Amino acid sequence: MSAEANIVPTSPEVAEKLEQARLAAAFDALYAAGGASACLRIIAALTERLRDRIRMEIAAQAGAKLGASE
Repeated sequence: MSAEANIVPTSPEVAEKLEQARLAAAFDALYAAGGASACLRIIAALTERLRDRIRMEIAAQAGAKLGASE
């Protein structure tokens, strides 16, 4: 585990910068291990998961609105 994991962000901006640094490091390691095709497969899988979660959230919000209007 890296030292960054033990840092407590003092602001949302600092937290965002730390998260971006962690994501960049993970991407670099993935690229080094598997190249561009590995990165593209991961990006595609994450995009599909994001799409599915957004659809579920929209459906839940629509259901909540429908239930509130009854």
